[in-house]
Amino acid sequence: VWEGGGQRRPLCLSGGDTFAIARGLGPEGAQALKRYLASGKLYLGSCAGAYLPLHSSQEPLRWFNFLPIKTHNIVPEPPPGLEFSPRTMIRYGDRFLIHPARGETVLELHVPFPEQKVIAPLFGGPPMVCNGGANGCKQLASYRDFTSRTGFPAGSDLAREVILGKEAIIRAPVEGGTMLLFGPHLEHPRYSEANRFLLHLVEPELALSRGRDREAETRSGSALSLALARETKAELSRSRFEIQRLMSLSLSWEIGRKMYDPGKIAELVEFAWKRIRQMERFGGIPARSGEDIRERASGLRASVYALKDAVPAGDSSREMLDALRAAKQFLAGFLPVYHQECGRRGDAC
Repeated sequence: VWEGGGQRRPLCLSGGDTFAIARGLGPEGAQALKRYLASGKLYLGSCAGAYLPLHSSQEPLRWFNFLPIKTHNIVPEPPPGLEFSPRTMIRYGDRFLIHPARGETVLELHVPFPEQKVIAPLFGGPPMVCNGGANGCKQLASYRDFTSRTGFPAGSDLAREVILGKEAIIRAPVEGGTMLLFGPHLEHPRYSEANRFLLHLVEPELALSRGRDREAETRSGSALSLALARETKAELSRSRFEIQRLMSLSLSWEIGRKMYDPGKIAELVEFAWKRIRQMERFGGIPARSGEDIRERASGLRASVYALKDAVPAGDSSREMLDALRAAKQFLAGFLPVYHQECGRRGDAC
């Protein structure tokens, strides 16, 4: 995927276990990413995707040393009161990678935008140190403050010392391409202002043409199928019901260096649920892509059912990851069609 497609097609890498991502990609993946950037393309890294290209001496992260930028949440000794957990602290060689705050952060913006501050959630992403703009690094936003919805597992003093004032979003030229790295999750569907700031940063990088060919936009509007929209909605409804039941059991899985729970799937399913209902009001899903979307929804439902069946039997971590992957795959197929239809109608969605 990295090596094909249009010149300005971006590669987006979001949250997860950075070590597992680096191990899975391996040295070959690092070289493929280098070639991708050398072709002048754009890399968007959020949370784990932001950690991946930063400076590290640790295996397997050292394969991805694309930027001489360090993260400020690596400490020589475990801070008092902070427990060992993928959500709060893990070993990092002979040191410790810590997450002393979880939840909302207030970002101070350093580029023109209607707002001077934006609130976005932080779930373990890096507080970065840009080294005064060395190597072309540009500070786009920094961590300014927390809110009443921020959690501090070892007290707010440690969180303020480690995070506040550090870079939250940076832009850097790499190998002929560009990297935009985000510590917090600007893409989180509950933070619309953060979403708008994300688009504000990304659109110029993609050099979007406002007068582009309308064929791609109108293609989604031909031969809308209401039946396919309703069948897809029914599959999502079944997934929603089972995920809510799993959430009521207070389940969690420690997989690699990350914690997972059914709420991660619920966020994605609810995001899709609201938009499939809107597509239904539009008159349906484009017939050209509707079959694939319905099949993805069916695959998601099957994965959620498999997770439900596996929970009483013991270890269900594989089924949890399968269901989360299926939710992401559904959105990957559905959202481009949804936004094309919104654009065709002149709807901001």
